[in-house]
This record gives sequence, structure tokens and C-alpha cells, in this order.
Amino acid sequence: MALLILVLVGLVASSVLSGQMKSFVAPTESHGFISLTFDDGYKSQYDIAFPLMQERGIPGTFYVFTDSIRDYSTDSDFFMNVSELQTLQNYGFEIGSHSKTHTAFTSLSDLEIENECQVSKDVLQSFGLLVNNFCYPFGDRDERTDAIVDDYFGSARTIWNPNYVLPMPYSQFLVDGNEGEVGPDLLSSLERIVDQAYSTNQWAVIYFHQVLPDPDDGHSISTQDFESLLDYIVSKGVIPLTINQALERTSPSSSQIANV
Repeated sequence: MALLILVLVGLVASSVLSGQMKSFVAPTESHGFISLTFDDGYKSQYDIAFPLMQERGIPGTFYVFTDSIRDYSTDSDFFMNVSELQTLQNYGFEIGSHSKTHTAFTSLSDLEIENECQVSKDVLQSFGLLVNNFCYPFGDRDERTDAIVDDYFGSARTIWNPNYVLPMPYSQFLVDGNEGEVGPDLLSSLERIVDQAYSTNQWAVIYFHQVLPDPDDGHSISTQDFESLLDYIVSKGVIPLTINQALERTSPSSSQIANV
């Protein structure tokens, strides 16, 4: 375990962006794990969040509802296209399903839920994307939906975690997330979640929608706050993992995070 920690710290401490090595001062010890996740497939996630994370060797998980993919959507200003999703995966980031239409699952019939899962997974996989995990639209779920989604995906992320952290190793189907976009003194609140993951040596999952220079709604975090959070994760020594890596307890390799 000590060797694994040292390897992971080294990975977090350096990465390659646009052919140039950027190094960060990493702590001598690492405790806890963190997964940064993103919902809906907004283009700001690719334009702003992705380069900031890749620069620091921090992978993430992007949950996409397939009707929003820019190749199919007329709303070209807001959502990623297939090529951008493929680039994320090539850099070691994870693509997950967020359904086909982003409809509340408890309002759907069993057959409709199956279609939402199957079509979204098939579309993403048709582009060479590895899709193992799911995120509920609006966090809307119950035991009936869980039983169906479990047939298609290894996990389903929700939108509420009253405990902030999850035990490691983790083997449950539902992955509870912490909102990373609202509330007073947002950055301090997020840093406290990082601190809790560190102090308990457990796993924290945070989710975002848009990352914008000047957020104007409750579904965004400012670029400044997001970048400060990334630097805090690196300085604290909490190990960043995709959802899939955390569930499998595998370590991100340098070739996955740093190189195309």
C-alpha cells in the first residue's frame, strides 16, 4: 500500500499538457481518495475543466446523456461532440452514461428505463467509449429503477451524500455524490470535503455541471474556485480517481493521464 501511495503521489505531482511538463509540489504522504464528476456533457467541461485537470494529472468522470451530444443536438453552443468525448477518454478520463433523454427515471415505465440505459450505452460504445457507470438524471431513483439500471451498469451515482465520504474499498451499487456548485463560501465547503477524505482515509465524490468564468446560476462553479480546488487536492495529497478506478481500486497510470 505504501508503494501504491508513492506511485500515485508522483502521478498527481506531474503531468503533460501540450507537450510540456508541469510539476507541482506534492506532500510526502497521501491519504484518502476523491472523484470529480461532471453531469450532462456541457462544453465548458471540455474547454475549461479538462485542461485544468489534465495539467495537474487529475482524472475525472463525465456523465453524458446522449441526446445532448453536439453531433445530434442543435444546441451546438453548450454540449460536447463525439470527438471531444473521445479525447477525454484518450487522456484517461472516464465517460459514463447519464441516460438518453435526461428524464426523471421514476416517471418512466420499466421498458422506458431499459431503453434509456440500452440506447445511451450503445451510442457511447459505438464511438469506442468504455461505459461502465451511470448517473441518475436529477438523482431521481428508487428500488425499482435501481434493479433495472443494475442490469446495464456497475454503479449509479446519486446527488446527495449526508456523510460526505464513502468507505474504501467500495462495493455498493449506489455512489452518493456531493454537490459542488451552490451554497455560501463554496470553496471552503469543498475544501472541507477534501479534508474529510484525507482525515478519514475514505472516498469523496463531488459533482459539477458547468465551470464558467462568471457563473450566473446554481449549476455552475467559477473557474477560479474550481482551479483553487484542484490545487488544494494536489497540495493535500488526496488521491484523485475516476469512478471506475475507485470502484476497481486500480491506480491511474502515467500513460492514461498524461499521454495521448
